[in-house]
Amino acid sequence: MVRVLSRLRERDFQMSDYKTRRSERVDRLNARAATMRQESERRQGTVTRMTDVMAGSPILCGHHSEGRHRRDIDKIHNNMRASIDAQNKAEEYERRAKAAENNTAISSDNPDAIDALKEKLAKLENLRDRMKLTNKQYRKGGADAITDITDAQRETIRTAMDDRPEWRRQASQPFEKFELTNLGARIRATKKRIEHLEAHAGDVTSEEMHGDITIRDDVENNRLMLLFPGRPSTTTRAALKRHGFRWSPSNEAWQRQRGNSAKYAASSVLETIDTQTD
Repeated sequence: MVRVLSRLRERDFQMSDYKTRRSERVDRLNARAATMRQESERRQGTVTRMTDVMAGSPILCGHHSEGRHRRDIDKIHNNMRASIDAQNKAEEYERRAKAAENNTAISSDNPDAIDALKEKLAKLENLRDRMKLTNKQYRKGGADAITDITDAQRETIRTAMDDRPEWRRQASQPFEKFELTNLGARIRATKKRIEHLEAHAGDVTSEEMHGDITIRDDVENNRLMLLFPGRPSTTTRAALKRHGFRWSPSNEAWQRQRGNSAKYAASSVLETIDTQTD
């Protein structure tokens, strides 16, 4: 009993930690959006002040004020462009924050990922069975032979079938082959992901050193991290970005989602670094 309670408490902590990370990501994106909006407004304020001062003042060619006047015009244009850029960035951060908040995808670092995927798999398989049964019943007796659907759904099927070109109506069915094929692919992918997560359920966070670089396989955060003793060189940073690593200020590491592709990417980055030092 004590062991069971201990596991429950650990699982609750993991779930709380997962939700916290997800919430913090939304907060970070919203904070960046707010910062960009403030920058946009600040730049726009500068434009407004300068245009108010210069209103009605033509450029006096040959006058000692001409150079300053043209520089001020350039400043107005630059601030206007910067204001628009900041506004666009704010909108992008807000879009990403909304997407992160409404995201229903099942993340691998969710402690309930396996259960959630199994539930998703059951729904997909049930949908496939239902689609196959609907096709079978339709082939036998048309829309009237399909059971467990509403009159509105039956009428929708009739309309959809009648709208099909003549050459497609013969031997036709409500759900076409490609739809079942696509659904089958989603089912196989979900099964494969469940198998992968179950196989790695016992993984623990580990670290190894490559020279003075720490490679951390962080299970809890579902990230492969590269920790440098200082700021990497320009070439190294370019290699990190090229291989999908992004700087995380909170973890003070270059990281990307865990997986075999991440390990391969890390080895490619380290190979680039070794080449530099040779």
